[in-house]
Amino acid sequence: MKYAIPIADGKLSQHFGRSTEFMIVETDKNGRITSKKDLSTIAHNCGSLPQLLSELEVKVVLAGGMGMGPRMAFENFKINVVLGVSETDPEKAVAPTQKARW
Repeated sequence: MKYAIPIADGKLSQHFGRSTEFMIVETDKNGRITSKKDLSTIAHNCGSLPQLLSELEVKVVLAGGMGMGPRMAFENFKINVVLGVSETDPEKAVAPTQKARW
């Protein structure tokens, strides 16, 4: 499973709309991290970022909060959005124990 997490200084950014950096984390079927990389983007709009993440085969975006426009755009690209994520460490946020919280 591939996740995208908006980050600032390596931590989950609570301001999704202002994020220009994302951590892409891939896990195996047991939830173990198999790869991670940072992705820098230009300031995004509701259509370009979902398309880019879809092309990278991201299936889930984790965020603290997000407006309805971006959420609908991600859904149009078949990317699930999980809001209310409070774990600031992106690697811990995708851990199986955290998934039970969101």
